[in-house]
Amino acid sequence: MPDEVTRKALALEYCRRMNAGDADKVLELFAPDVVFEDPVGSGEQVGLEALRAHITRALVDDRARERPGTPVAAHDGETVVLPATVELRPRSYPKRIEISIIGIVRVGEDGLVRELRALWGDTDMKVLG
Repeated sequence: MPDEVTRKALALEYCRRMNAGDADKVLELFAPDVVFEDPVGSGEQVGLEALRAHITRALVDDRARERPGTPVAAHDGETVVLPATVELRPRSYPKRIEISIIGIVRVGEDGLVRELRALWGDTDMKVLG
């Protein structure tokens, strides 16, 4: 299993690659059978192609930018959580949106993300001028 430092670095690398805007580079961090849910409560999706569609929407349609906080590792040897602020500048909406999220990332023995869950609700969003 990747150690705590490696898992934390992986979570931050995800944000770095998202901000670079390259979906292919982001997807390199994930296992082929990745399970993700963003936001939790919207239904799980499985696999790289489903994740590619989600990430492409975030990068192209919503022009997402992520400001990560400090990652925290669990003692289970696989989980790390990352608070972040995501700013969206949707092409279909004239204002920016900011969302406070908690990402829950589970990393496999191979060092790839096996599971990604984003926690946020309506009260965690605000419209910016």
